[in-house]
Amino acid sequence: MNLIYLSASLLTLACTASAGSTERKLAKAVKSSKSTLSPTSSSPTPAPTKSPVVTPFPVNPFSAMGLTHNAIRGWIFQMEEDCLQAVENWTDRAKLDQAIATTETLLKMINTHMAQEDGKFFDAFDNTFACVAYKEKYREEHDHDEAEQVVLTNFTNRLKDPNLTLSQAHEVCAETFTFASEHEAHLKHEEKVLSPLTKNFPAGSGPAIVHNVIGVNFNETHDFFFETALNQLVKREPLSVVGSYVAAVKRILTPEQYALVLPGIIKACGSMWPMVHERLIGEGGDYTAADEAKLPAGIFDPIICASTMSPTKSPVKAPV
Repeated sequence: MNLIYLSASLLTLACTASAGSTERKLAKAVKSSKSTLSPTSSSPTPAPTKSPVVTPFPVNPFSAMGLTHNAIRGWIFQMEEDCLQAVENWTDRAKLDQAIATTETLLKMINTHMAQEDGKFFDAFDNTFACVAYKEKYREEHDHDEAEQVVLTNFTNRLKDPNLTLSQAHEVCAETFTFASEHEAHLKHEEKVLSPLTKNFPAGSGPAIVHNVIGVNFNETHDFFFETALNQLVKREPLSVVGSYVAAVKRILTPEQYALVLPGIIKACGSMWPMVHERLIGEGGDYTAADEAKLPAGIFDPIICASTMSPTKSPVKAPV
């Protein structure tokens, strides 16, 4: 009995000692953890969330003209792509029809834009910058371009011919590439000389200048021109470029004009439209009578530029 009691006592002492050791270890661990915690870490306060800052697109009215060049380049590329698809899939009539439709759209885009430039844009530069458009022979380049467009017209007509052979299709397709190269050279020539000068027009006159330039054929082309330009910009350019174009168009059109073109703009932008819309300033067209009042007097007047005119000599106004 004594041995049993002694064994039990020793076991009790061992368990008690073990429990005490464990308690001391736990107390030490708790004390250590408390020393590493900040006073507020036990109930952290979540940081307030901030709404993302939406930066409006820059508004440069001349982008409505300049970015049209990008759109035309897109249509040229589309024409070349569709042309190759047509000859590579010679038995697929849908490919041929697509090449024809793209080429006809390109022609309409080019001629609409050139009419705006010939109608008033070049006059604005000639009257303001000593006949610069005349000296650079931009109108002559347009005449050459129109003459060379017979290549594209011939291309579409030939593709419509059911008797056209594959080898003949290759030939007319190759001719469109020559036209594309020449037109690209013309676009670059305009951009090199005219684009830097847009910053030097009288302050605040940009919206009025571009509004009147677009007005050359707005009534005839508003249901086509802006949407068709955006079709290519959306396909090939980043959001910043697409948004800059829409912002420029919005700036140079009256509320009534913008309402006419807005459905086409939304359609062309597609899924990109919400991102474009949230970064536009206000709703509706922004052009007003106050903008028209800033149009420099005589900036679109007919002008006679002499071939020997020095760069600093004022141009002579043509009789009206």
